[in-house]
Amino acid sequence: MRLLLSRVEGMSDAEPTPSEGPDFLVDRAGRMIGIEVTALVRRSDSSGDLKLREQFQLRVVQAAEHIYDGSGAPTVWVSVRWLPQVVKGDPELIATELAEFVARNLPDVGPSGWGMTSVDFPQLTDLLKAQLWGVTIHRNRLGTARGWAFGYVTYPEVAAAELRTEITRKEARAAKYEERYEELWLLIYATGRGKPEDVEVSDDAQQAHYPTLFDRVFFLDARRQLLELAVMHLERDRC
Repeated sequence: MRLLLSRVEGMSDAEPTPSEGPDFLVDRAGRMIGIEVTALVRRSDSSGDLKLREQFQLRVVQAAEHIYDGSGAPTVWVSVRWLPQVVKGDPELIATELAEFVARNLPDVGPSGWGMTSVDFPQLTDLLKAQLWGVTIHRNRLGTARGWAFGYVTYPEVAAAELRTEITRKEARAAKYEERYEELWLLIYATGRGKPEDVEVSDDAQQAHYPTLFDRVFFLDARRQLLELAVMHLERDRC
């Protein structure tokens, strides 16, 4: 809360007072501002889901490497970046698609004797988009860049739809408050407690406009970067 006030013009010396609804009240030069605060919570994998996912991913990567090596294509080192959900699908079919995709996207070897290409989500095939966030491929002239890495999970940035859902959820609560303020703000923050919540806001979310009853809406990411979202004001019922 103090971080928010320190970064909003004219609020650095303001003292927030805890309240039952909204969460805080702040006197800004005689103008009372209510501030609702909420954490952006994303579900982490349970241990069972995590084990299932890792087993599936390892099976796909090992099969893809075997298929690729059997094709006679140049030796490569590949790192696979996975989406966070537990995967369902035919691992052999996905492995075949991945091996063929890597073969079609080999980097050129430059004067240094090395080449690298990183393929991100928009360039993947539809089948791979259900599983992967991207693929990185290395090769060198000597052919010593060899192996397929299990890779890691990539959690997508916070999207506009995710923020709209959180804003709407908090509006339902705020509508019940006895109004004691001239303005009502909302602060959404990422906890950074785990990979699902150690995220930043996507470019699309930053450029979006959010219809809301809140007068101002802010997002604080896990790196303590504060972003004010663009809102389209809806009228609140006055008590």
